[in-house]
Amino acid sequence: MKICVRTVLVALILVSCKTTKAQHQYQVVVKGKNTVHVEAVLGTSVTELHLPVMVTAELPDGPAEFIKNLVLTDGRGNEIQIVERINHGNYYSWRLADAVDRLSIRYDIEMHHDQYDWPFGVEEISYRTPEGFMIVGRYLFIIPNFLEETYDVDFDLPESWSVSVPWGAKEQNKFSGVKGSELRDNAMFIGQHREEEIVVGATRLRLLLGPGLQGDKQRILNYLKPNMSAIGELFGSAPKSTYLVIMQEGPIAGGAFNQSYSMLIEKPINEASSALWGHGMIHETFHLWNGRGLVPATQMEWFREGLTEYLSIQLEAVTHSLKPKNIEKKIENAYRRYFLSTVMGSPVSLQEAGENKDQNRMKIYGLGTFFALVLDIEIRHANGNKKGLTEVIRLMYTEMAIENRQYTLEDVIRYTNRVAGKDLRFLFDAYVTGLDPLKPNEHLKKGGLLLTTMYDEAYLDDNPEASNLEKSIRVAVLGPGF
Repeated sequence: MKICVRTVLVALILVSCKTTKAQHQYQVVVKGKNTVHVEAVLGTSVTELHLPVMVTAELPDGPAEFIKNLVLTDGRGNEIQIVERINHGNYYSWRLADAVDRLSIRYDIEMHHDQYDWPFGVEEISYRTPEGFMIVGRYLFIIPNFLEETYDVDFDLPESWSVSVPWGAKEQNKFSGVKGSELRDNAMFIGQHREEEIVVGATRLRLLLGPGLQGDKQRILNYLKPNMSAIGELFGSAPKSTYLVIMQEGPIAGGAFNQSYSMLIEKPINEASSALWGHGMIHETFHLWNGRGLVPATQMEWFREGLTEYLSIQLEAVTHSLKPKNIEKKIENAYRRYFLSTVMGSPVSLQEAGENKDQNRMKIYGLGTFFALVLDIEIRHANGNKKGLTEVIRLMYTEMAIENRQYTLEDVIRYTNRVAGKDLRFLFDAYVTGLDPLKPNEHLKKGGLLLTTMYDEAYLDDNPEASNLEKSIRVAVLGPGF
């Protein structure tokens, strides 16, 4: 379908009304399938403008190289010169000749991002489809700084087009009071597309399926709906939030953002592939509760990612979304990641690993997930399988997140001991803040399981000598198929 080209640009008008207008205002105008025009008025003292950088071999300045026809003027219409362009490594900046309190900017973006091979994939930058295009906010909006300010955004689109964003709408295609992190750190889709919606309490999951996935819509919804409901039941309530998921056909990959997820998935859509795309979706949605709801006072990446990964697997077992063989494989894969982190990664504790998430990804997701399994088994073994890790995180959510209290590692240990009825600090001392080698079967046997390992190979099985208590724990942690 040919995209309608706008021939007339609508001027962006700054209304001086402190109670209703944000300091910064943007207007996005779609000029055609290859070009987007942006105009803005920035209302604070500005000396530099910024755009994050993701670099390819062909584009040393990354997405900044798609910015064309950049013009800056002050409040009186005088043009402001750019005296320096700097690539700082993780962001690109334009340095102004003079600082001004009100800066008007306009520029074009050439929508050629999907012609290049990006380190983290086009799903984390931008791409085009016959319906329109996906772009991440940080590569659409040039910003004056990285502070948490508010923005008004107006999308001037061709007839029959709309924009999907996870922000609250003032009116169609117009948004007010958008926080800086929400503006920058989210994916959006602009075009002729449709949305599906899954509602759990006050949480709205908005799902955008590309044209190649429309025939699989029901299978995808059948996977997501019961698991979304299960997450809501686990926590006992749902946060008032919107989460946007953009799914298109392509080599499987995903990018997680503030309140959105951009995913490419390969066909056919079946039980095997759902262990990747479906599980990825449940994991990211879970972060609405453990991540956006439960917020740590300091970095707790192993808790955010490891517990989320493990409890997502457990939920999918309960809803029968994952077959037992795929549940086993995910537990085995967690151990493999842990092992590989010990021979390939730096010798840091699981807690310290979160200081550099990208470098220590194998440890955070590997040991973090496996430790969550160990912790669940140890809690249940201590209290006779009356309660487990779900009760720990539910209590934390109810007593801390809903009360807007941030948690620490000490809080996690305190709630763990409260549910277990026993002091389990030694587990955290060994595997979270310490560097003790993981002794999987010392803990798994208490849950009726055994793990056979050799180097990076791992095979999970039942313990034939398990007691009735241990068998019941196995079913509780891995689902009724065990």
